[in-house]
Amino acid sequence: MTPDEIMEKLPELPEGSEFKPVKVDTLWDPHPFCIGPEHVAYASDHCCGMLSPEAIAASGVGCQMEKCNMNYNDHISMLTLFVEVPDNKADLNELEGLGQWLCDVKELNLGLDGFAFLNKE
Repeated sequence: MTPDEIMEKLPELPEGSEFKPVKVDTLWDPHPFCIGPEHVAYASDHCCGMLSPEAIAASGVGCQMEKCNMNYNDHISMLTLFVEVPDNKADLNELEGLGQWLCDVKELNLGLDGFAFLNKE
């Protein structure tokens, strides 16, 4: 499911809510895995040219980002729903309807790994 499709499937916001969904995007820990020529060569030689996550991991070559060299599987991607909230609410529990709305989102099983909260500008 694409981020746009996920946004379309979100439940309606409660009437008068002070929060709103902004976007779905991928967060990475520690950063996106960087592919190098060794990964491409391995995929070309052993995987019919398909540079899949499995081929990258099987290559045994670490991340090509400077000073990283971590394995592919050590780079974690998290599909995240970004929700805009008022910047004067230090406690998100104070936002009426937010908790129930987030539970409703989770029940839809949209493939989200988590939520991030942005202050309104």
